[in-house]
Amino acid sequence: MSKPIWFTEFGCAAIDKGTNQPNKFLDAKSSESSLPKYSNGARDDLMQKQYLRAMASYWNDPDNNPISEEYEGPMIDMSRAFVWAWDARPFPVFPNNVEVWSDGPNYARGHWINGRTGARSLASVVDEICGGQVWCIMM
Repeated sequence: MSKPIWFTEFGCAAIDKGTNQPNKFLDAKSSESSLPKYSNGARDDLMQKQYLRAMASYWNDPDNNPISEEYEGPMIDMSRAFVWAWDARPFPVFPNNVEVWSDGPNYARGHWINGRTGARSLASVVDEICGGQVWCIMM
């Protein structure tokens, strides 16, 4: 009997244009370390959050995730989708205590969601308050 598909890992780094290549990450100790295509390397928490939002909304839509005739459930079981990377180390001790965790510097533009999925940029708050009508005032 067929089973639904599980996303055992999905996510993207909190880096400029991280969605261009969600599997890319920066880690000086890794031979696979590289920027996503066309990325300037700047940290971008919103990019990571939007990636996760897009994946969840797309695959939770029945038009994109039809019911299988084999097992009478959706093709992709989003209750079995796991975001990469939630870390069990206590935030903000990790990533700040680099004497204990040497990968702390990678946090800034890495895949970790600890400490950032609920964060908002000041620009997004101002945009919400202004109802999408943000005006620049030059003094």
